[in-house]
This record gives sequence, C-alpha cells and structure tokens, in this order.
Amino acid sequence: MPRASILIFTTAKSGTGVPRFNEVIAADLLAAGYDVSIAQPYDPDYGARMGECSDARRYYLERDPYDDIKAFAGDKRLVSKLFLEIGPDLIVFSNGIHPIASAAGMQAALFFAIPYVVVDGLIAHTLFQWDATTTTVVSELYQNAAAAIVKSQENLENLRDYLSLPEAVGMSILSGRTEDFFEPVDPSNRAKIRYELNIPEDAVVSFSAAKFEPIKGYQYQIEAMRILKDQDVWDRLYFVWAGDGMDLESIANMLSELGLSSHVRLLGHRTDIASLLDAADCFVLTSRAEAAPLSIMEAMAKGVPVIGTAIGGIPEAIQDAGTLVASPQHPAQTVRELTDALASHVSGADLRRRNGLAGQKRARTAFRLKRMTDTYRGVFEKALASKNRKMDRGGGSGV
Repeated sequence: MPRASILIFTTAKSGTGVPRFNEVIAADLLAAGYDVSIAQPYDPDYGARMGECSDARRYYLERDPYDDIKAFAGDKRLVSKLFLEIGPDLIVFSNGIHPIASAAGMQAALFFAIPYVVVDGLIAHTLFQWDATTTTVVSELYQNAAAAIVKSQENLENLRDYLSLPEAVGMSILSGRTEDFFEPVDPSNRAKIRYELNIPEDAVVSFSAAKFEPIKGYQYQIEAMRILKDQDVWDRLYFVWAGDGMDLESIANMLSELGLSSHVRLLGHRTDIASLLDAADCFVLTSRAEAAPLSIMEAMAKGVPVIGTAIGGIPEAIQDAGTLVASPQHPAQTVRELTDALASHVSGADLRRRNGLAGQKRARTAFRLKRMTDTYRGVFEKALASKNRKMDRGGGSGV
C-alpha cells in the first residue's frame, strides 16, 4: 500500500517560529512513514538561519507572498498547479505572515476534494480587519477544514470571534520544545558565556530571545531600565538580548543615547538559545501580542524563571509558574510592574529558585515535543481516515 502523501504549505520565511514548527512536524511524519513535502517561499537564508532541517521534499512558491499578500491569496492558478504536481492526500496550511494568504490554497483543496488542516500562529485583531464578504469566505474555508488549530486557548477564542465560527470548529494544541532545552544548566558553559560577554559571575542576567520588532515590546524593558538605573540593583543587573529585526539598529542607538548600553549585550540572530539559557538568571518577554510563546516555554524547560506580559498565549503558558506583568494595553502599568519584577529577581535568589523550579515542573508536563507531535499526527491521521471512508463510499475524487 503506498504511503499517504502530506503537503505542508506555508507562507512563512525563516526568522519566525512557523518554519521551525514545520520542520519538526515534517520530521515526525517522515519518521512515522508518511511521504512529506513542504511548499514554501524561496528564502536564501533559510538553511543558515534554521540549522538542521527535515528531509522533506521542497517546493518553492512561484511568487513571493511577502510582495503582495492580497494577490497571492487570490492566485488559484499557482496553488492548483502545485497540488496537481504533488498529488497530496492531505494538506496542512501552516499560516505565517497572514491567515488570508492561504485562501486560494484552501479553495483549491476544496475543488480537488483534498482534506486540509489549518494551523495558525498569531491570532490578532489587526490580521482580521476585512470587509464582510472576505470574512464570510474565510470563515467558510475554516469551517470546511478537517481541523483548525491554534497555539493557545485565547487565540482559539479570538479566532472563533473574528470569523464567527461555531464552538465545534477549532482546537488548541500547546507547542512543545526539543530535549536540549530540558537538559540541566551546565555551570562551565554558564561561566564561559559570561566570560565571553564580559559579564561578572555574580551578576543577575535577564535574557530575552525575540525579533527586534515593535510587537515584541522591547520598549517596555528599556523604560524599566531607565528607572532601575537609579536603583541599587542596577550594578548587578545585565541584559542579554538575542535576535535580529527591523528595530535592532534603532534600539542599539537608543540604548547608547540613554546611557544603558554598558549593561546590555545585543547578540543578533542566534541558533544556540538552549546554550545561552545556561547563563540566564531570568527570562523576559514583553510582547504586545503573542500566540505560542516558544521562548518562554524554552526558558521554563531549562529552569530559568520567566517574566512575561499578560497577553495572548503567555498567561496560559506560565500559569502560576512565573511572573505575569500587566498587558501592554496599559503601558504605564506594564513598565511599573516589569520594573518591580526585575528588581525582585535581582535581590531575590529564593524567588528565582522557586519560580525556576515551578516553571521547569510545568514544562516537563506540558511542553514536551513528543506530546505535541503525537497530538498533531493524531489530527492528521483522523483527517486521512475520513478521506478514505469517503473514497470507499464513492465520494471525493482526490487529485
């Protein structure tokens, strides 16, 4: 019996969590015996930025969705040609830049009677501000999916609200992280990283790993620094930030102008986050919107206490195993609570230890990669089984 063919169709490029998710899912499906393909935009930096990739076959989209999302979303010719070439038994639409970017693909899948699953990362109001006709069309496409999956319960509630979906449509699956994040802190690596970054051994390091874009809220950390600079804790507090993005240069300049740069290390894009976490005493993510806070999950798995804004999927990930500060919908309160949290973590070794252990305990239960991949594979297998039943009854033509 030939292996079922699964196509992962994505509009995301490297630099976000979506491609990494795609590679993990592809590797799991390949190990389970499926024939797996990934259709993605051409990205010359993909291999270098992603590191290890799966052995899935690659197909590069003929047009770049980043150039014109609306035009790409309406290009049924492109996706139809691709689906006829690959002949998938199931399509996984792993949405990246915008939910609407996969609209033509879902319409083509329906035309060819190919079951499909939609996986969304961030569900934010700004991504769903369409006219009523577009909203109705997209809502029907989601309702016709074998499954519509998001990364947090809040995102699921938002998806149903924005698209007026019935309660039966949609599900939430928490993300999982690889085993290297669950390894104990290596003291020798901790000392080595601090030496390389010229950070004192007795300093308290606040680590962040996120793109330098407005949505990640680095400005709240900078405002907290301006306050902390005049407090006793400042001498011991250092910030290590890993990531790149459109705001990196402007933030570097701002730190310099404010006299803060001596306590901040900007590392640029890094693929060794698990190793860098060895040097951290706390992890901070001050996002203005967030789907699945993978970086917070990674820090919790490592036993690093986390501080995060109460937005998107962050509260669901942290629960009572870390520190939540006010949502950036109330920026002054966000800065005030973040300042207090950082000061408490500098002076409170017991607080860091308790929160680190609590986060690690939650991560070991909720954020294991195998739990995530098993759950997704179960959804895909259910969709494939449903297609086979329809074929046995003479319904559905396939490609």
